[in-house]
Amino acid sequence: SFVVNGNERVVVMQIVRAEAVLYLENKVPGAHIPLYMVKLMPLRGKWFDFEVNKNGVMMTKLLDKRPKILLTTLLRALGYSSDNEIHKLLDNVDSAGDIRFVDRTLKKDTTTNQEEALLEIFRKLRPEDSLNVENAKEFLENMFFNKRRFYLGKIGRYQLNKKFGITTLITPDDYLLKPSDLISIVKALIQLNNGTLEIDDIDSLANRRIRGVGELVAERVRVGLLRMEKNIRDRMSTYSTEELVTPSLIINTKPVIAAINQFFGSSAVSRYMDQENI
Repeated sequence: SFVVNGNERVVVMQIVRAEAVLYLENKVPGAHIPLYMVKLMPLRGKWFDFEVNKNGVMMTKLLDKRPKILLTTLLRALGYSSDNEIHKLLDNVDSAGDIRFVDRTLKKDTTTNQEEALLEIFRKLRPEDSLNVENAKEFLENMFFNKRRFYLGKIGRYQLNKKFGITTLITPDDYLLKPSDLISIVKALIQLNNGTLEIDDIDSLANRRIRGVGELVAERVRVGLLRMEKNIRDRMSTYSTEELVTPSLIINTKPVIAAINQFFGSSAVSRYMDQENI
């Protein structure tokens, strides 16, 4: 328990959906056969749905209110630029069912190499920005492989490895997504829709985890530190290079203190300790 402003409070642990990938049924209007999707859920960052449409074309939505991206275009952008490389990657899982998902997706794919794929993704998702390969590459890197934008976390990596049968030792470097994970996701999507993989039960406790007090408090402190960082950057931009700037002038700890006080004072998981369990 914690004493906050003279009152003893306890923080209730939460049961949340565990980070990782989930295999789910996808309700597609007009589809004659059941279709399935793979949902990628990190600890921090945007959730991505990798799905198949009623024509057997594999795609994913990377940004809201923007067109969907074909998964073969995404694989090209990651470095598997030719049709042959994509076939070599995926043909071993795309031969079990009636529909050849790789062929159908490649038929729709207008790009032919990595550069074209990067520009195609950037053009669809950021039509207002200047179009060049460096910007497009940086945009894709930030979306999937930047620690501050997309972070799997320890449990996310453990669950992902368990799902895909990866047995290597987990290190902190593995808490980020890797290109090989996206390939495994595409393979799992094909196997799901071919009927060789079972869908997950989202209510099963195997797909849940407990968020402890330490993690909940650490998350609030992280938010406070990010606000403090933004304030410091804003203040630094107001000083010229000639002026003598000391840390006390630009660092203000109020955002961190406010974040912690807000958590203990008004968060849904912070309660008055009004009675002991008997």
